[in-house]
Amino acid sequence: MSLTRASGATVALSDGGENALEGLRSALRELHRALYFPARLPCPVDLEAVFSIQGVIRDSLHDCREQLVVSAKNNLMMTSFQQKYPGLLHFLYVDRLSHQLTAPSLHGSKSDAHLKDKVWAAMKQAHKYLKRGCSSSRWRMHDIYYSYFLWFEDGSGNPLPANLANCSALRHSEPGMLGSDIYRLMRRELFESVMLLLRAAVSAPHLASTH
Repeated sequence: MSLTRASGATVALSDGGENALEGLRSALRELHRALYFPARLPCPVDLEAVFSIQGVIRDSLHDCREQLVVSAKNNLMMTSFQQKYPGLLHFLYVDRLSHQLTAPSLHGSKSDAHLKDKVWAAMKQAHKYLKRGCSSSRWRMHDIYYSYFLWFEDGSGNPLPANLANCSALRHSEPGMLGSDIYRLMRRELFESVMLLLRAAVSAPHLASTH
């Protein structure tokens, strides 16, 4: 696994760092399941354990706060893309194989907060279309156009055709890492024979844009 800095440079993570991030992701996913999809109502002992874990995670992330603040100030700026793509307001590119997100930063202004709400609302709508089996969608809300594209690639970057209409992973899971890694389930269901043949993982990048 590697991290991409704002300058564009890619830094490889050590095995220890990669294992730590994977452990944190797994712990957050299990915590999310326990809180929002419980098989039974949590008892006081369970809640006490959850709040204890919450405190440990908060203390662990406190040391990273300064670095995250600096990184936020040095993120991609939307103005660097608007000259090349007139009318583009925002975009999200996610590599679902490595769970890396590339997106321009939004600051704390009132207009940015309004745009942020629109972007998140658009992602919820895109996930609804995805659950219907639509790997690409485009729609208009008031004076803004939204588009969403999900595709699959082999290890060499070649596109792989996919029919999502009968994909059981979409019927039994919700998009998003915390609920379940639906993109991993989709890759396994649709391209298991391809991954075994090529002995390489199939990637599932997706792009969401706001115009």
